[in-house]
Amino acid sequence: MAAAASDESDGFVLRGVSSPPGICRPRGQLSRRPDILSTGMRRAWVAVAAASWLSYQAEAKGGATGVGSSSAPSVSVDPSSQAANVAIYQVPFLMSGDRPPFSLFHPAQGMMGFDHDLLDAVCTAAALDCPQVLGPHTEAWASDPKGYMGAGLRRGDFSCASSSGNAVARKAGLIFSYPYTQPEAGLLFARAAVNWTGVAGKLVGVVLGSSCDAQAVRTHLPSAREPISFADGRSLMQNLRDSTIDAALLCGDEYATRLADNRTAVVKRIEHVSEGLSFMCHPKNVLQVELLNMGLQLVRIQDSGAFLTSLCDRWNVSCEFTRSPAPDGTETESVPSISRSAPSPGPVKQLLTRLLLTSLAATFSCSKRY
Repeated sequence: MAAAASDESDGFVLRGVSSPPGICRPRGQLSRRPDILSTGMRRAWVAVAAASWLSYQAEAKGGATGVGSSSAPSVSVDPSSQAANVAIYQVPFLMSGDRPPFSLFHPAQGMMGFDHDLLDAVCTAAALDCPQVLGPHTEAWASDPKGYMGAGLRRGDFSCASSSGNAVARKAGLIFSYPYTQPEAGLLFARAAVNWTGVAGKLVGVVLGSSCDAQAVRTHLPSAREPISFADGRSLMQNLRDSTIDAALLCGDEYATRLADNRTAVVKRIEHVSEGLSFMCHPKNVLQVELLNMGLQLVRIQDSGAFLTSLCDRWNVSCEFTRSPAPDGTETESVPSISRSAPSPGPVKQLLTRLLLTSLAATFSCSKRY
């Protein structure tokens, strides 16, 4: 009887489907490295959910573009082989320590910030190991005029980068998760003591590798002189204060306001420079991006949205709760919720959907029971 009680407490039941034991651990153990059996079983369960998620996404995209379900792209995922291949679940992330409030490094406290906390929650939800590689964002995207990815991403030093604007130029050779912030806006700063007469003929500085890079100036401020790039936002704004440049273009209200002071003033705002911040990954990491998307969805619905709302409020970030990339990659659509049913699902689709719902509940049942 004791063993039966233990099995019952370690699993859960969702419409008659029991989760495998060992998925959940008491809250006090969440910070510890899980045992191998628990990790393997949890990842196998998430892999099954990924198969359902990918199948659902393929059908949803086919319907959105007017293509029937029979023409939707087929996706094949082998849960058993993926659970055995630990490398699939290891997604090293590049994180810059110089982009507050999203990521910042403190000598005594280490890495912190919105992206640091969000990535931890997303990877936990998707059963991914996401070690952080600290370095400049230019290792992932260096604003190369030919659209080449950064040297670190090309070498394989990491698989993805956080705090990456989902911009058109980057989509040519990189893949993105759902955006987790509102669309980025560009803020053009000038010295407050100067009577601003317009950008024509002015020298504008930008941050190398940001969404508001030299190409953004050429596109949105064509009458300005050829822009000059700086390694980070602090050096950019200091050069503006020192009158080395006439104006400075920064992306994101949260980031820009951290660097501005009473010696600078916003003279122009450029809307929708990017779709918003996302996880930007190497094209070979398609499955990992889908798992990250699933993790983002789980975080969005955790505690009916209260968890993500609290995280966004804590770091004063304008979060995105509903949008995902459209099938053609040009616009946005609402992210399908787990309650949305596919049209006329067959027996296989019903089984996959059931397994997905089971996996979603398994991932978060710990917080409800401990």
